Amino acid sequence: MQQVQLLTKEGKPARSSLYPQSIEGTVALGEKDGAPVLPAYRSRGQESLIIWCLWCEKWHWHGAVGPELGAGNGHRVAHCVYALSPYKETGYYLQEIEGSIPEHLQRLKSTSGPRRVLLNRHYKEEG
Repeated sequence: MQQVQLLTKEGKPARSSLYPQSIEGTVALGEKDGAPVLPAYRSRGQESLIIWCLWCEKWHWHGAVGPELGAGNGHRVAHCVYALSPYKETGYYLQEIEGSIPEHLQRLKSTSGPRRVLLNRHYKEEG
């Protein structure tokens, strides 16, 4: 998996070079075949599995396949819009988590990603 140096909004190195943030319920549960295994949650309508992408700072939606718990587990192509996301190369595995989306995750809203602007600027200067 590609590692990059991440910056905070203030331009300082982020805590982790592999995962931009540590938000409980979003960090990879492990790795399989070189791709992360990410926790996935059922959408309110139950027809989709959703993950919070730490790289894009957005929710990514994938088909749930069936109503049974874990029916949609498996490898998926990344829906990342952020060019430096390592998920674009490896994709990721979904691992459905039983129950509803935790309350602290329900408050996460997709953003235009100020960190991406800083990263793009940083890589242009070094590249």
